[in-house]
Amino acid sequence: MWLMGAPISRPDKSHYVVDMMPDHVAVTTDEGKVEHVTAAQIWCDPNYPNAHRDPALYKFLLSLPIEGFAIVRWSQSKGIMLIPPHSSPTGKWYEMPSNVTDKLPEVS
Repeated sequence: MWLMGAPISRPDKSHYVVDMMPDHVAVTTDEGKVEHVTAAQIWCDPNYPNAHRDPALYKFLLSLPIEGFAIVRWSQSKGIMLIPPHSSPTGKWYEMPSNVTDKLPEVS
């Protein structure tokens, strides 16, 4: 997204890359209801695990049609769901542990 003019720092300085393609995730609420959410994908340098906490990134995420939801990934299987203030239980940015996977469910 930086290459497309997004108001975020260069990846070699910010240590994260915002993927152009959003992801679609299933989130289970405390009540057990499954909600499908479109989320930005942010790939972080594993050597900078807090890079995604950049205020410029938060501001950028809120400007997207996905309304701030994001998956922060450090590898194909390690990541968190980043919940924006308007949807978080705390009213602030909320990091929710995630069982991130790129594997599609088996169809029988």
